[in-house]
Amino acid sequence: YMEEEGYMAGWREQNPPHRLHKDAWLCSELLPVIHGVLCGHKAVSALFYTEWALERLNLPCGGCMTWNSNWVPQKWSTRWLYSADNYALAEAYFRTGLGDAGWELMSGNLRQSNFCLEGAADAISPGSFSYGGKEENLPCYACADGSDITNSFAPAMVCGLFGYHPDYPNGQVEIAPAFPSDWKDAALSTEDFSIRYHQNDYEDHYFVQLKQSADIKLKLQIRAEGVEGVSVNNRAVDYQIVPWYECTLLVFSGGRSDSFEVKITLSRRNCLSKIGMEEYEIGETVLVEGSCLEDPQHGFEMSQKHEGRVELRSVKSGYYTLFALQNIGALPVYRIYKFHIKDSRAEQLLAYRTPSQYMGGKLTHIDLSEHFT
Repeated sequence: YMEEEGYMAGWREQNPPHRLHKDAWLCSELLPVIHGVLCGHKAVSALFYTEWALERLNLPCGGCMTWNSNWVPQKWSTRWLYSADNYALAEAYFRTGLGDAGWELMSGNLRQSNFCLEGAADAISPGSFSYGGKEENLPCYACADGSDITNSFAPAMVCGLFGYHPDYPNGQVEIAPAFPSDWKDAALSTEDFSIRYHQNDYEDHYFVQLKQSADIKLKLQIRAEGVEGVSVNNRAVDYQIVPWYECTLLVFSGGRSDSFEVKITLSRRNCLSKIGMEEYEIGETVLVEGSCLEDPQHGFEMSQKHEGRVELRSVKSGYYTLFALQNIGALPVYRIYKFHIKDSRAEQLLAYRTPSQYMGGKLTHIDLSEHFT
């Protein structure tokens, strides 16, 4: 993990001089997040890398897909637009609590598979989990319901979106869904568990059924200005309020059973507006709202504080995430600010020194084989 850059590198060479390759592919970021190696602020920053460094396609009927690397020439699995990788990336977003971003990827890949976008396979197998492998010279029906695709989709849906994390050897189950912020209803039923979510004006309802009894721990997102109370099976329970990303987490135990009915009573709902990535030149000032600010990549210097706001000066070029703790009513929330800090002068000098800029873009191949015999 590169602290200053805020994401996982691609790899480090095993032999001297042990160079670090910073141009990472998708798996370098999503796997550490899914398996808990990266969490919290580091997970958010690593996932942000997949947004600015890798090519992302916004699909015409909604949602998006992400190419899995910038590596060329394409070799098998190194540079393609593959839904299996995208579903795993969606799971990483869900596990970090970023439901809106996770659903953008999941819904985009489902639509790509069903509506023949970017080479999908609906003409042969409509409704399948498919991938049209143009990059591998495969026919358009290639990989219809391929196991690598379905095996990425299933945990993204079950463990990510609906947050089912069983630990039956220790008699425990955790439920930590990451539904998109505008969802009012959701339901999923499997052989092992079922969960149903419903939202009305001032209450969130969860109905959880397990295959066998377990001690249940719940981490539930709310977007509101206050909590009036939480009950499990009509019994009031104590809960912990935790600031999270664009929302607040309620963390509590539901006791031991195989059936749980959870009711959360809120004082007032408040769904925050989305903050897009902003661009500034190095040295410019940035104004961020929040009482407490975290800059894990050290890309800014504090200039001065205003009431409820912090003025910063950008000191390094690059891509940065800032985390501002804000109170929405009585509830704490982490707001995510994403920045691209440009150094236009340095970019002009680099362009001038790049051979393709003053050779008309024509490069000559040089045979180096004699040096390796």
